[in-house]
Amino acid sequence: MALETKQYLTDLSGGAGGGNFNNPNAVDPKVKLREDQIKQANNDRVNNYLDKMPEGVPLAKVPPKYKGDVQNWAFNKKSEIAKLKIAINNSEAGSPQNLQYRKQVQELEGAFENLNNQMTNFHSYKDEYLNTSYEGNLSDANNPAKVDLLGQVYTDQMNMIIDDSGNLVFANGEAGMVKFNDLPDYTVKDNAAAGEILNMNEQAFKSKAPLSKGQEQIYRLKLNKMMNNRDTVKSMAMDDFIMEGGLGLPREFIFDNSRSEELRETVVNSYLDMFKNTALDSYNTNQSKGAFKGGTASSRKYSARLDNINTGWEALGQGDPSVLNRTLSGNDELVPLEEEEGLYTYYNGSKQTVIDPNDPNDIQFILSGQNIPDDMWPKTNKPTYNELIDKYKE
Repeated sequence: MALETKQYLTDLSGGAGGGNFNNPNAVDPKVKLREDQIKQANNDRVNNYLDKMPEGVPLAKVPPKYKGDVQNWAFNKKSEIAKLKIAINNSEAGSPQNLQYRKQVQELEGAFENLNNQMTNFHSYKDEYLNTSYEGNLSDANNPAKVDLLGQVYTDQMNMIIDDSGNLVFANGEAGMVKFNDLPDYTVKDNAAAGEILNMNEQAFKSKAPLSKGQEQIYRLKLNKMMNNRDTVKSMAMDDFIMEGGLGLPREFIFDNSRSEELRETVVNSYLDMFKNTALDSYNTNQSKGAFKGGTASSRKYSARLDNINTGWEALGQGDPSVLNRTLSGNDELVPLEEEEGLYTYYNGSKQTVIDPNDPNDIQFILSGQNIPDDMWPKTNKPTYNELIDKYKE
């Protein structure tokens, strides 16, 4: 992404004042310190765990620490099954006792299948969590206590218990006990959404013009489509994609599931405000750079109008005629040509001229219609009369 000027970096944070654009609530330094310590502890656990693994060796489905637990459980259950099968053979076929023995065997075999499925999922989830954390993609939007728990589980620092149904349970003195199936989810940094927002902000910057109502609506629609799940909303609210601390919203607000829709609207409005500030600051900067120095009052007036027309012409090239229409004097107007997408009809008094924004020569029709002196026109390959006739004849 091209960062044309130093001003662009300022625009990213929503204006010359910088900082978060929603009046951030100050975080208690003690709370922040504790959260940073938990985050660092999780990073240390993951790095130490991965450093101990031989290069190129994949994670084992059953970690060495838990092999004894799994083997003991399997041995005991297989012994129970063996005893039940003997009892089945010694009981009358179809009798209530015989059927009860068979039911117990089925339950034990189901427990083996359940344990196998949970160990498979544990291996998969563990691999995903370790990679996410190691690559720095664990979002700051995660509850620190949950990150601490997951870090201990996925680095084999907790004891494993296997119940009679084959369910995995993790336990230690501090965290207590938690079933594998009850482990909390975690949020991953949404780098793709952040990239889209930065690209949209760059487009607003390059327009060098305030956003029109139509442009605001388009940006809002794009943001709403992007914020289609809570994890993306939380990541865009808290992660340091654009500024430290994200949007600076209160943590209680972000973690409150009952306020999910309110949070989504707040995040969308915050980034839309950023785009509007970026476009406005870019416009003001461009205007100040293009201000005409010296000369007569008349020449300064035409110079300012020429700058506005040039800005509107750039927006027209991106498919937005509203910027140029706001600049045109009198009843002049640009209207999209229905017969040919990308072309416009320029209404100048009683005249109608077809304009192609991709043809740099066509700006001369606008400049002429707005009575800009031709000695101030940009140098282009001015078309001949016959070329104009050929271009716009029906």
